[in-house]
Amino acid sequence: MSRARELAKAGGTQQRIAGLSSHVGVSTFASDVYIYEDLVVSGDINVTGDMSFDEQTATNSKITGIGTINDLYVSQNFTVAGISTIPQVMASTVSATGVITATGGLDVGGNFDITGNILPSADNTYDLGSASKMWKDVYIGPGSLYVNGQKVIEEDSSNIIVSCDENQNLVLQTSGSGDLELDPTGTGVVQVKGALQLEDGQNITNSGGNNVTFGNRIGVDAIISKSDDTNLTLSGEGSGKVRVADDFEVTGTSSFTGGLSIGTNGVIVTTLNASGVATATGGFVGNLTGNVTGDITGDVTGDLTGDSAGTHTGAVVGDVTGSITDTGDSTIAYLNSTTVNVGAGLTVGGDAVVEGNLTVNGTTTTVNSTTMTVDDKNIELGSTASPSDAGANGGGITLKGDTDKTITWDSTTGAWDFSEDVNVVTGKEFQIADTSVLSATTLGSGVVNSSLTSVGTLGSLGVTGTVTAGAFAGDITGDVTGDVTGDVTGNLTGNVTGNVTGDVTGDLTGDVTGNVTGNLTGTVNTASQTNITSVGTLGSLAVTNSITVGGTVDGRDVASDGSKLDGIESGATADQSAAEILTAIKTVDGAGSGLDADTLDGVSSGSFLRSDTADTMTGNLTMTGNITPSANDTYNCGSSANRWANVYSNDLDLSNEGSANEVDGTWGSYLIQEGESDLFIINRRSGKKFRFVVEEV
Repeated sequence: MSRARELAKAGGTQQRIAGLSSHVGVSTFASDVYIYEDLVVSGDINVTGDMSFDEQTATNSKITGIGTINDLYVSQNFTVAGISTIPQVMASTVSATGVITATGGLDVGGNFDITGNILPSADNTYDLGSASKMWKDVYIGPGSLYVNGQKVIEEDSSNIIVSCDENQNLVLQTSGSGDLELDPTGTGVVQVKGALQLEDGQNITNSGGNNVTFGNRIGVDAIISKSDDTNLTLSGEGSGKVRVADDFEVTGTSSFTGGLSIGTNGVIVTTLNASGVATATGGFVGNLTGNVTGDITGDVTGDLTGDSAGTHTGAVVGDVTGSITDTGDSTIAYLNSTTVNVGAGLTVGGDAVVEGNLTVNGTTTTVNSTTMTVDDKNIELGSTASPSDAGANGGGITLKGDTDKTITWDSTTGAWDFSEDVNVVTGKEFQIADTSVLSATTLGSGVVNSSLTSVGTLGSLGVTGTVTAGAFAGDITGDVTGDVTGDVTGNLTGNVTGNVTGDVTGDLTGDVTGNVTGNLTGTVNTASQTNITSVGTLGSLAVTNSITVGGTVDGRDVASDGSKLDGIESGATADQSAAEILTAIKTVDGAGSGLDADTLDGVSSGSFLRSDTADTMTGNLTMTGNITPSANDTYNCGSSANRWANVYSNDLDLSNEGSANEVDGTWGSYLIQEGESDLFIINRRSGKKFRFVVEEV
């Protein structure tokens, strides 16, 4: 019996092999085996427990379980499918699908392919490379570079983003004489998308010592000199000028050694000293408090408190407290002053506007104008220090003509005297105490008393009292608003709003709102008598046209009840019960019958889902059966724009039978099931079963 068979028979006893043993077949050891010399195995060694090596030297090595090796020397390939702990590894190529823990050095002469991550065993302890041994190139995919847990560099589309933590500064720093350069070598520019701030004491300079140029306008709130006690110089390049497009306001003293030209916006200064000529086409807006020894050719809108000895061709809008001495021919276009002292006569060639009161203390005021317009609505005459009726006597208005046309006051009669006729134009009238007295054709209604004995022939007569006459022999064609108590032998064609108690022998064609108690021998034209409320008791009434009744007849509304009668079917004999009506409706029920039910068993029709067209529901849908599409591989559950938030299911059955995938063009059928600790997938076509490999986070 070979040594292997003896070892196999040994059962659970520990076995020690000191020499070289050769096993041709497969041996199974029930207990631990210690080998102190070389072990040559031509087949596989399957170890269900751990396998420990003091040293392993081989051309190709493969460990599928858990192995512990002190030193590993592999001239070609070393494959680990499980977990291996090796203090020192020297190999040309190492491929590990599991985990390799090297407590010593790991020297790899060739490539080291890793399908997982490279993680240090302790946080913030080990380096990647050293000061003397550095990596030549580091290639990073679309991931990011983190420093101390913060994403520092990342790639976003076509941008490389360098970032830092919130509220943390990002510092790019050089030392010595090194420069910090931002150099877009192509056609790009250096963009600053936030506020650009220089540290105190630092400057923006030009590398050639020339001007610092800006491609666009500069918007600032203030420009000051860089150094103390240094002038600020604004100059145009070449023959260019320094232009101020808007108002130019100087709060200090301004001195101009040359000419100063100011546009239409004007200039506002505290003090302006000009040894040359100051010209402002928009005017000087402010106070001139000094002496003006030259000509003023613009407008002065402030107070003129100094002396002016030049020629004035503009406007003075302020107070003039000094003297204006014209040395030439002066024309003041506009003068607005609180007080103007004129020693001699004052001649105004244009309009004279007095903003305040105008007081003339002379004896005569002469106005040689064609039209005098006064905005005031009250003109006082005889406004002396002590006005009186005696002083007002004979006062008034005199219009000069061939003879004087006057309106004068007579204090004796206490009335105005008109020297000429008074003509009231068409449409106007005379009134006393706001009451019309007389117009061109009518005596006012306020005139209630008169001593007239004859009024001639009246076209109409309005009487508020009673008109008494023995009889009315002619026709009454107007409206009568009182009672008619006498006999009317003519026609009564007007409306009578009172009672008619006399006999009417003519035709009564108007409306009578009272009672007619007399005899009517004429004709009552009732076609237009809409206000007759009662005609007494008639033996008979013949009507040739339609009768319109606004109220009821014998307690019935003829208008509404008549429309109901019109809708009764011809030949109807009696009222129908609800059952009879329902039976009649069922005979015409169905599609196209015109019946439209709003509710079904008390539920609104809007609460039902339609099956013949697309519909929308807002509540939850609970199913006791299955939801099956009407065609295979045709309809979706959700869409690319509207997705379900979560899908809850037990097993997930997937199949694309009848179509092909986009990778290798085949089809498959898989079932995903859940285990206690794992997630499994079954290939329905091959019957193979797999387990998902997941990583706990």
